[in-house]
Amino acid sequence: LDSATIGMISVGVVLVLLLGEIDLSIGSVSGVGGSILAVLLVYQGWPLATAILAAVAAGLAIGVFYGLLYTRFGVPSFVMTLAGLLAFLGLQLSILGSRGTVNLPVNSWLVDFANFKYLPPVVSYVLATAAGVVYFVSRAATIRRRTAATLSAPSIRSVAIRAVLIAAAVAAGAYYLNIDRGIGWMPLLWVLTIVLVDLVLRRTTWGRHVFAVGGNEEAARRAGIAVNRVYISVFALSSLFAALGGVLAAARLQSVAQ
Repeated sequence: LDSATIGMISVGVVLVLLLGEIDLSIGSVSGVGGSILAVLLVYQGWPLATAILAAVAAGLAIGVFYGLLYTRFGVPSFVMTLAGLLAFLGLQLSILGSRGTVNLPVNSWLVDFANFKYLPPVVSYVLATAAGVVYFVSRAATIRRRTAATLSAPSIRSVAIRAVLIAAAVAAGAYYLNIDRGIGWMPLLWVLTIVLVDLVLRRTTWGRHVFAVGGNEEAARRAGIAVNRVYISVFALSSLFAALGGVLAAARLQSVAQ
């Protein structure tokens, strides 16, 4: 449960690192996201969904600001995010104000989701089986495409063995966790986010552009890739995931403090 909060923040950092850049302000941005959620929910009486969207939107806006600073003015990512680390920490303190600690409602769905929601054992084993099946199907499709193009490809048998091992490993982990409370919904959300981001990076044009810009920016530009858009989108996603991690951390701790 605790790893999901830091892990969600790390998803965005991976995107920035793929470009050969760095974001030092993710901790402060996550604090801003959690603070916005808490103040809007507790003191302003906003609906939970709207407060979460506002917190995530703030992270997105911060990332777009970073992207514009980088692409329009050439500010190095180390410099601007180091400044952001301090600036957004101050913004968090300003948002919390003299109240200091803001406790989230204990009956909030978000608090329940982050602390007390677990998968039924049967569902966890179904997901373990599904993980192996999805791996086998996707790899088998890749093998068919490579074989049709007369390219080298691994055997179906080796892929089937790997799929069984993956399903067995996930099922063993599920069994161990089910001895106590089981697999939490929040860690499951984190894992699914990792899988989704990985698919986007490997299977979409945008994802290939991220790898291309990170590998050689000038070559990517000469190939017709909108390099500036890639930088802006990646910085935006990094701060978005940081704010989302801050929201999950606030839910996990059931409060936000200075």
